[in-house]
Amino acid sequence: MPYNGYRRILAASLPILVGSLIAVHAVPAPVMATAEAKVCKLLPMADLEAHYNSKAQRVSGSEDRALSVCTANFGSYTARLESGPHDPVRLAPDVATALLMGVKAMLGSSKQLQLLDTQDFGRVGCYRTKVAFGNDVTYSTVCVMMPDGWYLNFTMTHADPQRVTFDTVKSMVEKIAARRK
Repeated sequence: MPYNGYRRILAASLPILVGSLIAVHAVPAPVMATAEAKVCKLLPMADLEAHYNSKAQRVSGSEDRALSVCTANFGSYTARLESGPHDPVRLAPDVATALLMGVKAMLGSSKQLQLLDTQDFGRVGCYRTKVAFGNDVTYSTVCVMMPDGWYLNFTMTHADPQRVTFDTVKSMVEKIAARRK
């Protein structure tokens, strides 16, 4: 991919990725949040409840033209979906690789938020992080997909890293993409 195109992809994508990391780990849901947001209807709730072995205690979403967000809480664990249009310039097929390289650069020196691994599945790019606050450790897996002019950014968190594997989260984001059609 040409250098300028690569920079444009990273410049457009890094704020989204940083926002996801911060929101999942530190920021409360928006004040005007509602479970009736359209993006919340995209979540495969039965699959998530089966995965977390719990009903969702709280589902909240917000949306506007640029960004739609839905967060579902299952006890102390979270599933979060962000969706919105991406740059109208057609992105290269290897966009997942570019996103993952940006995440590596962004998290390389963080002490509390540690990048564990990345995986490029072609249309889907995923990364896993570990957040440590004292003795509490939470693992997150984020998968990003860009179907048909939109991006989907889906995050799952859990204390057990085996509950938020690449395959699990990738499968969920693919179900979300199929529901969007």
